[in-house]
Amino acid sequence: MKNKILLYMVPILTVIVAVFFLFFYEKSERMYSAVDGKLDLSTTSIKELGPTSLTGEWYFYWNEWLDPAHLPNDAGMLIDMPAKWNDQVWQGEQVPGDGYATYHLKVQLAEDDLNTMLGLYLPNAFTSYKVWIDGEELGGAGVPGTTRETTKPAYQPQVVYFKPSSQEIDLVFHVANFHHSKGGLWRIIRIGEDKAITSLREKQLAFEMFLIGSLLVMGLYHLGLFMLRRKEKSTLFFGLFCLVIGIRAMMVGEVFFNQVLPDFPWEWLKKIEYICFYIAVPLFVSFARQLYPNEVHKNLTRTLWGIASLFVFVIIFTPARVFTLTLTAYQIITVVAIMLVVVAGMKALKNRRDMIRLNLGVGIIYVITVINDFLFYNQLITTRELSPFGLFIFLFGQSFQLSTQFSRAFTKVEEMSQELQELNENLERKVEERTVGLEKSQKETVEALIEMSVLEERNRIAHELHDIIGHSLTTVIVQLEAGKRLSKAKPDQVYEKMELSQELLRKGLDRIRESVKVLGEVQESIEIEEALKGLVDDTVKATGVLITSSIDEIPKLNHAQKKVIYHALQEGITNGIRHGKSTHFHFTLQVKDKFLEFKLVDNGVGEEKIEYGFGLNAMENRIEMLNGELTVKTEKGRGCELVITLPLQQELPTIVNE
Repeated sequence: MKNKILLYMVPILTVIVAVFFLFFYEKSERMYSAVDGKLDLSTTSIKELGPTSLTGEWYFYWNEWLDPAHLPNDAGMLIDMPAKWNDQVWQGEQVPGDGYATYHLKVQLAEDDLNTMLGLYLPNAFTSYKVWIDGEELGGAGVPGTTRETTKPAYQPQVVYFKPSSQEIDLVFHVANFHHSKGGLWRIIRIGEDKAITSLREKQLAFEMFLIGSLLVMGLYHLGLFMLRRKEKSTLFFGLFCLVIGIRAMMVGEVFFNQVLPDFPWEWLKKIEYICFYIAVPLFVSFARQLYPNEVHKNLTRTLWGIASLFVFVIIFTPARVFTLTLTAYQIITVVAIMLVVVAGMKALKNRRDMIRLNLGVGIIYVITVINDFLFYNQLITTRELSPFGLFIFLFGQSFQLSTQFSRAFTKVEEMSQELQELNENLERKVEERTVGLEKSQKETVEALIEMSVLEERNRIAHELHDIIGHSLTTVIVQLEAGKRLSKAKPDQVYEKMELSQELLRKGLDRIRESVKVLGEVQESIEIEEALKGLVDDTVKATGVLITSSIDEIPKLNHAQKKVIYHALQEGITNGIRHGKSTHFHFTLQVKDKFLEFKLVDNGVGEEKIEYGFGLNAMENRIEMLNGELTVKTEKGRGCELVITLPLQQELPTIVNE
């Protein structure tokens, strides 16, 4: 797989290098800089120099329109160009963003340049200007004025041509700004032979058109992929990111948008440019989160969308001279967000995520170029705009990733198609084998169910016999012990005790037969109150213990609930007499909220720790099947308390085979 990636990357890198040299390569020459308002280019012909930047010290006159044909001999203030006039101090005061000024530069040309057609490349000025050479007006953008009302802003990068008649030329600009937070000539102006300057601008315009077309096509393509497969949200965010950056690219640099709509309002041009930039940041981070959700936290994307929404609100409802002040703050936010995404990329690299090396590599290149442009636009460094080139590399990387994903998908489809073909060829044999296996599995399942049913039935009968025999034998034992005590003192009562014991055993035997015969079902027609009172009366009569009871008006219970309550009372009394030596029981059955509460308290000897035997385990199992709860509290010398709570407001299953 690595060899395939290298095989694909070689032509991609070749194309990138070729594009770089085609659009960005310029002939390397010595750097010239103006000193005291004069740039000396007399040593070498402009034709040999190529396009040359007019940087260095220019004369600057704040809030003055100098006559280009009659320039004063006294110099104005020298400023290092290119620069915003916001950073300048004129006559002891900070120059504001709003205002107008005159720029003046003398350029000394070589003798060979006389009567040669030269050109000036004029990028955007902020926000309107006119330009003169030797008193002759060559062009401009917008309408510069001395007030906001008389000034019309415009972005119109252009090339103007002139033929010098002397070796020293006077270059004069009238610049006005009342619509942007920053004003002045803060983009590099270049001079050169007409063909070289034209070629320079055409290369820049061609690259921007190529980049814009690539972004728009890539964006629409990814949005189409998202429409076909909505689960892949990474294609949605990447497609929107490409469209937004593509639209913004039409409004910066050579301002290709103005070539299509020359009369489009400048104010809305800036609004759209800024909105595109502000929402591109959360779109990019959202795209990164879709690729690596475990590394890019969702709170980062939510925070960025909230911040971007706030900034967009400011852009929509304020003029450009206000909302352009937010750019520096948002650039800082962007750098922080980018750093967080890079850190997340490092984590993804550590976690060996798919295609992370490629994505991280092209992403870091793009990030570096974006940071370079931030610093360049704020005039902290003197490089040039590199983000278009970085974006170009980033798009190539994403295109390669997309191609790789599709290649893997097609490979997987081919493998699955081959497997499906093999499966179809052996379908009858596999169906027959699976049918035999299913029949065998079904037979084993039926046998297991039968065995389980038998075990459940045995457990049910065992529980029933335990409850019935345990209670019956306990009462008989009590009667026999009473008969033994009366055998000498009152022999006539011994016979009575023997008959009562015989009757109890007979009843117990009848109940055992009934349990086996009818599967232990207590008839639903029997009232629970009557059954409980009968159990209490029979126990008192047979054992002589004291049982007091309090039974509230009980709502209709299902069969399973009745059975649990009845057997719980029976088991509780039996255990109290047999193990606790209890002589007094108090039984209550009450409705509390949506629950039925059963409570049985005795005066037995109690225990330090309760141990569940067969009877209590069986009782607990029944109660849990009804979503109820069993609690047994006991203390040495202080008897025992048995509490059961059963929910009333629900459909409860009927226990047929416990």
